[in-house]
Amino acid sequence: MECLEKMLSTSHFKKLLIFFISFILLVEILVSVFPVYYFDNPEKFLIYHTRKQIENGNNDYNIIILGDSTSMSLDPSNHKNVYNFSMPGMGVRYYPQFLDKYQKFLNKNPKAIVMSGSFLLVSNGKGSPLVDQSLSNYAYPDISLFEYLYNRSVRRIRDIINNNTKYNNVPITREANLEWEFFSHRYFTFFSAFEINSYYRGAEWFYLMSQSVPLLYKTYMFRKSIKNIFNIDSYKFEKNLYGTEYCTCEKLKEKVCLPPTSQYQDNRIIEEFRKKHQGYYNISDRLSPKLLNAYELEKENTIKRLKQHSEITFNYDFSYTEEFIKNLNQQKILYIYLAMPYPDIYNNGKLIPTFHKEFEKFLSKFPNTKMFYFPTMYYDAKYYSDMVHLNCEGAKKLNDEFQNVVLPQIIQFVESYKFK
Repeated sequence: MECLEKMLSTSHFKKLLIFFISFILLVEILVSVFPVYYFDNPEKFLIYHTRKQIENGNNDYNIIILGDSTSMSLDPSNHKNVYNFSMPGMGVRYYPQFLDKYQKFLNKNPKAIVMSGSFLLVSNGKGSPLVDQSLSNYAYPDISLFEYLYNRSVRRIRDIINNNTKYNNVPITREANLEWEFFSHRYFTFFSAFEINSYYRGAEWFYLMSQSVPLLYKTYMFRKSIKNIFNIDSYKFEKNLYGTEYCTCEKLKEKVCLPPTSQYQDNRIIEEFRKKHQGYYNISDRLSPKLLNAYELEKENTIKRLKQHSEITFNYDFSYTEEFIKNLNQQKILYIYLAMPYPDIYNNGKLIPTFHKEFEKFLSKFPNTKMFYFPTMYYDAKYYSDMVHLNCEGAKKLNDEFQNVVLPQIIQFVESYKFK
């Protein structure tokens, strides 16, 4: 009798286990097949939607713009052979890997890549090591796992005894630490674990794979999206005119121009807007009035800090950019650098003018490269929301020069260029 009850109990347990596993697999299949990412937060949607755009393999642009959140403000407008693939806060290692992914999915090779955004994207070598930033003092880019473990154990103890807190010769700035802590999820959203596996080695490989492998399970990756699917607010569509002629810079704070409550509706709006404007997306236009007011209250202190920053002496490292340029030359793809305007705080400082001079000298050593400037290289502080990103008026001024002066010059140069 006990044996029979045990068998029945075991049989019941197996059925429950099979049902549970089947349910998990069904949910995973549904999440993988259907575009549930439309229910995620707009930032993650923007990254993942761009990933899907690349992986669909239907891109045939002659000119690709790459950069960060500042160069996202470049609007190619009606130039359908130009697309802005700038992504926010991805780090310097992103760009060669983006091109590799772009080509892997059989997208047409561009004639030229236009690099833009912060000067750090081309002058900071490989940047800080891609490990947990609380442990970054023990590492540097491409460090072997053995050396990393040695630094964390033997060398760490030795340096503590000698009262030395600097474990390597690579300076890791507070900004770099905050940037990776803040933005690393964007990198994992854009690249799969399989892609990351082929790009890295040593300690960085170990850390990045530990973060990216769980995201292969799409139910986990889009857990917030799934939660929003069952949120009634996701289906409360509001009247929204963002992207229309009504939402001028003066009216962006009106409710009909602000992001709607439904993230699904907001992501659809973002999708249509970027499709219409060839990837352009000025992030300051979508900031809440509360956050914009906070930036405004802090602007005076920010200006003081940037004045000090404009005078620093920077150790320019163009080595990783050099690798990228040589790779492009082999494939007969032009490398173009478009210097973005900076707040006029930098006009009288030495940082940006010195960078322009040094980078021009660096590019002169390579064939098939070119550097372009805007007619106005320094903008008044009133054109910035946080003294880094352009506000609506600033983006309007930028794109007036970009569409009517700079981009036509770039297109003419690319179309008439003959490889050396």
